[in-house]
Amino acid sequence: MRAVSALRRLPGAAVLLPLTAGMAVAAVSGGRSGLGPFTTGMSGGAISYVSLLLVCIGAQISPGSLRPVASRIAVVLAGATLIPGAAALAYARLAGRDGIDGVSSLAVAAAAVCTSNALWLVLARRYGSDTDAWGGAVASILNSAPIAPMLILAAVSRHHALPWCGMIDALAPLALGVVVGRLAPVCRTALAGAIPVLVIALSFGLGTQVHLRNLGGQLVAGAALGAAAAIVSGGLVALGWRFVLHRPATVGFGAAACTVTVPLTPAIVAAADPRWAPLVPAATAQLAVALIVSTLAAPALTAAAHAWTLRAHHRPAHLAGHPRPAVRTAVVARTARGLPDLIPIDHT
Repeated sequence: MRAVSALRRLPGAAVLLPLTAGMAVAAVSGGRSGLGPFTTGMSGGAISYVSLLLVCIGAQISPGSLRPVASRIAVVLAGATLIPGAAALAYARLAGRDGIDGVSSLAVAAAAVCTSNALWLVLARRYGSDTDAWGGAVASILNSAPIAPMLILAAVSRHHALPWCGMIDALAPLALGVVVGRLAPVCRTALAGAIPVLVIALSFGLGTQVHLRNLGGQLVAGAALGAAAAIVSGGLVALGWRFVLHRPATVGFGAAACTVTVPLTPAIVAAADPRWAPLVPAATAQLAVALIVSTLAAPALTAAAHAWTLRAHHRPAHLAGHPRPAVRTAVVARTARGLPDLIPIDHT
């Protein structure tokens, strides 16, 4: 029972547990896509789940909801997408496609420019404010589509012809969600309720595509990639929270986790530009490990930063205020403060 209780308190459990279950199914099935028709159907629908997930989270964006949190969106995008993306481009230019010690430019570009919407909401609600939660959530929505990795890798290829069809294809589900949420606001709540189910199904489907025989040789590289992504992205956003927004840096470390869709980015990029196809298996395995490492690192870094802040101000926890428990309701109305309903991705 203690183990079950610990899992319930673990942020990101709804990503890690289905991912692990999918990997176990892949190992037991002996290389097949599933044990039977049901697990096979779930394993083959990962790309479809990503498309549906982008539609659902895109529907949560409205122009009126962006104004109160514009500065927070800018800080998260700069610290978790633009600056790490520039570093990934520099790595790719220096190390080439194959990278260093098997860590390809494809894997680095995918891991460097994304943040986990789910973990950000959980941690920002716990350690920050509603405005913090919504600002980071919008930023993670904007960087969830694989456009930034495509642009980075197109620059690495040094070809003037960008994969426009692939980029438009990657943006289309998100844009469709924005249009649906704008034209039919009543659909916003319904689509928000589908997000937790899609996250679980997507995590399981991703796990079935990661075979242990491929994963074994990529553990060290994937762990290093995940740790680097967590430290760089989380650290930069935390610095932005402290010195740009003049707020405690604790919440910024919520940007340390990679998004759940990151292991599928290599396949999406290779579909748009087949020249990257030979690197997809290794990059997918590395990014699966990076997803696990960064998902565990984000709450650990955030809790450590919170404890350090309390010690720095010489204030015990019972005076400083305990972290607020994560909200478990499906939709939390914020209309009085000009904020939309928060996306219900609390899986603690």
